Amino acid sequence: MRNLNLLPAFVDLEMTNLSANFGRILCGCIKPYGQPVQTFRIDETTAGKKEPWNDGELAVALRDAIQGQFMIVSYNGIMFDVKYLNSRLMKHGQEVLRKPLHKDLLFTAKFAFALSDNRLITVQEFLGLDTKKTRLDPEQWNMAAAGSSAALDYVVEHCVADVGVLEEVFEYLIPFVKEIHTGG
Repeated sequence: MRNLNLLPAFVDLEMTNLSANFGRILCGCIKPYGQPVQTFRIDETTAGKKEPWNDGELAVALRDAIQGQFMIVSYNGIMFDVKYLNSRLMKHGQEVLRKPLHKDLLFTAKFAFALSDNRLITVQEFLGLDTKKTRLDPEQWNMAAAGSSAALDYVVEHCVADVGVLEEVFEYLIPFVKEIHTGG
């Protein structure tokens, strides 16, 4: 029997802005390999229900869930998701993420393939994966940022699709994985 605790978990976060000092985290998904997706949303936190701009409780929940993983796999997570999460944690006076092992497939895909660009959707389409990323709809993102629960459902759906695609891409890229990063 496999020890599921030693398998990777796929992680993606969705934010209101590309800069952590102007934006906040809307949601995040963690999908342990072969398991259902765990979703975290700002409107399901006590703080987020009262103040839709307050992502402190969400950031802590995401940090704790990620730290509970043996290894995480992301796509541009080293340069974006983890840095953003740590920025928001620091903003709220919280301890930053003490990263587990981390594999960022953006770098692996970049060196494994000769594609027109290195976006996750390009890799997904090139590989002909069953799971499909959803389209980014700026209007839905803006409404979610303003507190619309229905629009946040759309953003969460996008995040869920991303970790599903990430898991499939990981299976294709395993032969190209040369290194895994540790925190710090």
